[in-house]
Amino acid sequence: MAIVVTTLPGDIAVEMGRDADSLDNLERAQFQRWIDDAALLISQKVADDAVIDANVLDYVIRQAVVAVAQGPQPNVSSESVQVDDASLTTRYVRAARRVSILPEWWAMLGVSGSGRAFSVDMAGARTAHRLWCDLAFGGATCSCGADIAGYPIYEGPSWML
Repeated sequence: MAIVVTTLPGDIAVEMGRDADSLDNLERAQFQRWIDDAALLISQKVADDAVIDANVLDYVIRQAVVAVAQGPQPNVSSESVQVDDASLTTRYVRAARRVSILPEWWAMLGVSGSGRAFSVDMAGARTAHRLWCDLAFGGATCSCGADIAGYPIYEGPSWML
């Protein structure tokens, strides 16, 4: 899907509380690269026929780029802050600086983060579930076992359909 990105490096600077004109060429290029990376990640996962609200797309891209821009520096493994007698040290296991889209942002874009490999009814459309099966009450999983065997294998004998 070809998504239309309207986010600019100046928008990222404003989101970070900086003047858009204060960006030097390197920062502007880095922000643009991260914007392009976020757009690439989104275009790879969004369906071809999906309609995405431009405001939501702009928000997700801004937040993803700000998150990587405000993250730890590439060569920093820890940060220490000391005030009077108290001190706080934060150690980073891995300080990789790359754009990533959080699950809640995928949800905003209409992309489900969960896989669908285990939601397939292997027994087919003629599966007879128990009246009290979890699926009958809007649940996500079958509690009677009919999705596994094609007929209920849990919760009582077969004549109790």
